[in-house]
Amino acid sequence: MINYDLPWNPMRIVQRHGRIDCIGSKHDYVNLGLFFPAERLDALLELESRLETKLALADAAVGAGEVLAGRGPGHEVNLADDQVVDEFEKLLDAGGSSASLSGEEYRRRPYGAFNLAPLTKADILSLPFGSGSGFESPVVHGNGYVFCVKIGTSARPWFRYVPATEDWSVRYDKDGIPVVSSDTLISLRVGDPQEATSERWLPDDVYDKAFDAWEVARDSVYTTWKELTDPNAFQPDLPLSFRDAYALAFRAGGYLGRDAQIALANRLRSVPSAKGSRQVRGALNQGRTDEERIGLVTDVLDEAGITAPPPREPLPDIEEHEVRLVTWMAVKGTRGVEGSAH
Repeated sequence: MINYDLPWNPMRIVQRHGRIDCIGSKHDYVNLGLFFPAERLDALLELESRLETKLALADAAVGAGEVLAGRGPGHEVNLADDQVVDEFEKLLDAGGSSASLSGEEYRRRPYGAFNLAPLTKADILSLPFGSGSGFESPVVHGNGYVFCVKIGTSARPWFRYVPATEDWSVRYDKDGIPVVSSDTLISLRVGDPQEATSERWLPDDVYDKAFDAWEVARDSVYTTWKELTDPNAFQPDLPLSFRDAYALAFRAGGYLGRDAQIALANRLRSVPSAKGSRQVRGALNQGRTDEERIGLVTDVLDEAGITAPPPREPLPDIEEHEVRLVTWMAVKGTRGVEGSAH
């Protein structure tokens, strides 16, 4: 398993590894790795700048601190630095940062609480959709709202964190767009009261402005879902040689028979290696007739073992009212505030 991105929370990498390095695996060995691009490739992938952005957003909400030694928010992340590579290796060996809980650990909390107090589970499950509360958190920087969302008939919960200003208005970026985070771990971290005995804190004005924040969260979820319902969202970015061969297969591949023609076109929807792309271009240039070109392209696909990508079903279309609020939490962050507990 090769990780091609670097998340702000190393537990995400540990979780990915745990899904294949698990009890019952039929494999004797599981190879895990992180992808550190060369300087020229990073200019294209922008992994360094993306990681810095993730760290800044996470720290603004929950104080991610130094995920890598000396590489906290506001510090340049240089993937060519041997120290950075060493720190990632240490994090993987240690199983992730002890300060950053995984989603599985958050899920286990209610299970434990429900087993100890069955009536608590019944009380929680009986709450109506849209219920919410609030508390003060010494580990969160600034104010904000966390929303848990249900979409249509999907059983998977969605989360959104909407940062707020000092007067609990929705925050906007320099382009006038509402600030909202779709990172589930950030939402869970912000909405974690730490202790079951934490006191409720929810002034009337904070409650009133939760409606504005909910509109931002709902619009964010709905927009993301709609993007995933578009079949074009799953279309691969094919190189020009494969697009030309794809068009050729439909234009001149009728002699193959309809089923074989469609099968060839589907194989040409796979994203190839650079070598495969060059070989297909060579086949298109070498063939003297369309039929010969199609034969040479097929030979390249067979030799490279290129098969059709598995079909992906887009999400079902929904209406905006099907984005339903399950519960919400207003969090007054006091981290960094003079006189607050740390």
